[in-house]
Amino acid sequence: ALIARAMGRLELAHEMLTAALKIEPENFEVLANIGRVSLQNKQPANAERYLRKALEKQPADLNLGLSLGKALHQQGRHDEARDVLQKFLERDNGNYDLLYNLGLVSIDDQSFDQAEDYLRRAHKAKPGEPEALDKITELNSLRAASNQPT
Repeated sequence: ALIARAMGRLELAHEMLTAALKIEPENFEVLANIGRVSLQNKQPANAERYLRKALEKQPADLNLGLSLGKALHQQGRHDEARDVLQKFLERDNGNYDLLYNLGLVSIDDQSFDQAEDYLRRAHKAKPGEPEALDKITELNSLRAASNQPT
């Protein structure tokens, strides 16, 4: 299933993981991977269900927390996404992916000052990553369009 996922064959990976889940319904690795595959396959509600079950087994897993935050964000549940991402950010204050995704959630909420803060912190965490700076540029355009100060 992991090879199928790595090759982008998400439907095959999902089928294999679903079969494995029938055999071992409480297996952490299966739950985590089916959650990630569901997220990649643009099925955030399914992803959320499996990721939450996996997090019950390993509540400190930062990558699962990040994935759950993304799944909630994709469903438009920004407050919940922010809460999850911030909870994990408390454990790893300089994590680029958490900061970047908190920036994205804040942009969608039009909390532009907060978004800029998260994105600047993300850039500081990984100066070589252009995504955060690109989003700050995009953010300035959004501010101008909405008449918010830069």
